[in-house]
Amino acid sequence: MQSQIFRIIISALSGRVLAEYGMFRLETLFSFVLFLIIYASLCYGKQRDLNLKGKLGLGLFSCLFSVVLILGYHIHVESGYGGLMDVNYIIPYSIGDFVSYPFLVMACYSIAKALYLILQDKKEFAGLQFSLEKKITWKQMLLVCSLLFIAWIPYFLTYYPGFIYGDTIASIQQAVREAWWSNHHPFFYTIFIKICLEIGQQFGDNTIGCAIYTILQMLYMSTCFGYMICWICNRFNRSYVWKAILIIIYGCTPYIALLSIAMWKDPVFSASIVVYTLLLMDYIFTKGKIAERNILFWLVYAFMMLMIIFTRNNGIYLVAFTTAGVVAFYISQKKYRIKKMGTVLLLSLGIMLASKVVTGPGYDYLGVTKPTAESYGLFLNQMARVVAYDGNMSAEDREYMNKLLPLELYESTYRPCCVDLLKFDANFRGDYLNEGFFKTYFSMLFKNPKLYFESWQLQTYGFWTVNQEEINYYDRNITGAFPKNLNSETYAEELEHYNLRVDNLLQSDWFREVFPSVDIYVPIGMIVWMIIFAVTILAIDGKELLWIPLLPSIGLFLTLVVASPIFYWPRYAIALQYLLPVYLLLFLLKKQDEC
Repeated sequence: MQSQIFRIIISALSGRVLAEYGMFRLETLFSFVLFLIIYASLCYGKQRDLNLKGKLGLGLFSCLFSVVLILGYHIHVESGYGGLMDVNYIIPYSIGDFVSYPFLVMACYSIAKALYLILQDKKEFAGLQFSLEKKITWKQMLLVCSLLFIAWIPYFLTYYPGFIYGDTIASIQQAVREAWWSNHHPFFYTIFIKICLEIGQQFGDNTIGCAIYTILQMLYMSTCFGYMICWICNRFNRSYVWKAILIIIYGCTPYIALLSIAMWKDPVFSASIVVYTLLLMDYIFTKGKIAERNILFWLVYAFMMLMIIFTRNNGIYLVAFTTAGVVAFYISQKKYRIKKMGTVLLLSLGIMLASKVVTGPGYDYLGVTKPTAESYGLFLNQMARVVAYDGNMSAEDREYMNKLLPLELYESTYRPCCVDLLKFDANFRGDYLNEGFFKTYFSMLFKNPKLYFESWQLQTYGFWTVNQEEINYYDRNITGAFPKNLNSETYAEELEHYNLRVDNLLQSDWFREVFPSVDIYVPIGMIVWMIIFAVTILAIDGKELLWIPLLPSIGLFLTLVVASPIFYWPRYAIALQYLLPVYLLLFLLKKQDEC
């Protein structure tokens, strides 16, 4: 009886604390709901115990997740992009955080343990087994891809010729030779736009060129998603109902459809990561045999790596991280008996080396500039925070920061959540970034670790928090970048200058209500913690080999939180959203024996 009362008290307190730090709407209602969930979890978990590895794994996960809840709880942002220090800041921590922490850990651990035990129940997901018996045919692919492409056509017609952004115009400027070649936006992305514009000129104007670009992007993405849908249903012998549901989700969800017509490099980059991940899964699940049966495997694998590397500047780091993970398992090849793991390694290293030659000496030969402000953005904002808050700096540090921007301007120019308005300021001297930047960076880091960490929090929190309302209900992935289509009057002169027409070919505003330009999706932070939970339970079950298909996703996340200077921009990490069904499969497969 006493233990029962103790569980009730602990569940009530933990539920109350979790509701507060989770920053749920209707906090009182959620406190009660969480009390019931935690109490049920404690009762369920009491019936079945974990081994030491399970307790340590889920305990570490719960401790880390609880820390993130507290960090997110203290982030205050009113105006993410342009807000100054008075509206975007870290709320001071208190003794209440330390008192609440054990209850948060208790709540997270009890729920994680119950979820883990439920997933262990083999009867829940009987019959889900990986197999190559049902081959993915061209006929299947053509049907699924066609349905996806057709589903996106109304969006293309409503926002013809596709969403045109400031980033798009920057590449168009280079394509029509109004600006020097630059790798600020990947050079190959710009060259592809140039080719589309030149084809469009043969049939009319630059508008047709943009339409050609959008159609080709739609074709590429529908092919990648079509392959994923066929892969899921064929590899795991799922019924046509599954296929129909996935087609509806990927074809009719406004969020995905809108990205298919957005003239950004991110949609193609992310779709390539999807196929790259599936190829890694095929390779692992078949212990390398699929590469022996089908020479096309290597060609597609190499092509996807090239697409990832050349469509976003962080792509090579993603591939490098994945390759490093493969190397780790290659060293353990005797244990896992993966055939031709060395071939994967050599192919990856060869492509990375070739890409460095192209983007290094190759770009230099072509006169392609390689701006550094973008890659230094997060680090630059950390340094700017130190100046703005009058942190600890040496005379040499002050002299360097004054060269970048007059010291007296930092307080009115530094934006905690984004570096754009600092590096684009008329007084900012980006040419000094190549003159002792990291020497000054580390000098200031050791003197101001707290300010550096706070700066990192405010710039990246959208990628790892789960309790920020603006992030969880963010629907401005398209409109937040101010596409010219939705502001044609404002940008009329600019559009006319580049011979561009934006129009609703369906000739009715009603269609813009049916096919809206705003939509929410599963927040990146929630997906990241889903991946971390998957990594945890795979480790507990001794299925570390299944980490390999997760390496591209983890690598993408790490490149964002290490060097992405913006608090939240879902398009940077949409590959994680695209891959949601695949992550769910890993939860179901962790208990299988095919690996």
